[in-house]
Amino acid sequence: MNNPLVSIIVPVYKVEKYIKRCLDSIIGQSYRNIEIILIDDCSPDKCPEICDEYSAKDKRIKVIHKENGGVSSARNAGMEDAKGEFIMFVDSDDYVSGDFCEKAVSAALRSDADVVVFDYKRVDENGIEVKKINRPCPVRIPSDETVWTASEFCKRVVSADSEVCGYLWNKLIRKSIIGDLRFDKVFPVCEDLVFMQNIAAKTNKAVCIPDVLYFYVTNMQGATNSGELSGIYELNARNEVLFSVIQNFREHKDMATADFADSAFRIMRSLTGDEGSVKHACGILRKWMTRTLFCSQLRFKIKILYCIMALSPKLYFRKF
Repeated sequence: MNNPLVSIIVPVYKVEKYIKRCLDSIIGQSYRNIEIILIDDCSPDKCPEICDEYSAKDKRIKVIHKENGGVSSARNAGMEDAKGEFIMFVDSDDYVSGDFCEKAVSAALRSDADVVVFDYKRVDENGIEVKKINRPCPVRIPSDETVWTASEFCKRVVSADSEVCGYLWNKLIRKSIIGDLRFDKVFPVCEDLVFMQNIAAKTNKAVCIPDVLYFYVTNMQGATNSGELSGIYELNARNEVLFSVIQNFREHKDMATADFADSAFRIMRSLTGDEGSVKHACGILRKWMTRTLFCSQLRFKIKILYCIMALSPKLYFRKF
């Protein structure tokens, strides 16, 4: 098939200020064979009416109005309805380039890839680029089109040093690879990382293109959780990802363990005010303590600090 249908899934919730820019960027695609699935997650503003208005003007748009269930529930509803050979995800406060679909689909067909990764820019509400949030020496998106094995793709999804990361919105995914895989609603944070790691385990081949096709708007009022529970949710998700890597890509177990430990230090610092959350987190940390001690990518001092934090968090926070 030279002109495959692409399903673009857009969860919509409390983005009245941004939704029209997002939808205009999608309906203006140079690649026309698309269906746009808008999932109104019981948004309390004018978003439901705006979605219906756009649907009335463009027959490629379908609107699903549902009870509020969160972004994972909304994306799942979109995937259940998707008819395309490929699926793309767009957050409703972001926007995309005019050749967003065309370049991604072309790369998939050229390489017979299950996943296409493309570059992106972080921008403010006015479209002005802001610095990407990454490590000092990130694994950057290649400057030329590059084909990855499943193992190479997994490394770039999981690694904290990678600009590929577990994001949904800078990827095109073949629907047959997704199959019956859905977002787990027990992960309100990092649900995309868990999903993409599961996709990596099912992928035969991925291709990365250097084109900037997505514009991620830094919106402080978005759907991301915050506070004590957010840290616990993230730790639960990273626990799931580490388990999946060990099961499916053992060659990356040390990298994934080191990233888990690094995340654990950051998350634990955010949980010091809640005894129940700290206790829950320590239970997860202790499960990986032996593997952390034998991790080749962690310095000895970090291993010792990890053990102290897992076994005696009060001592850790008092001393460090």
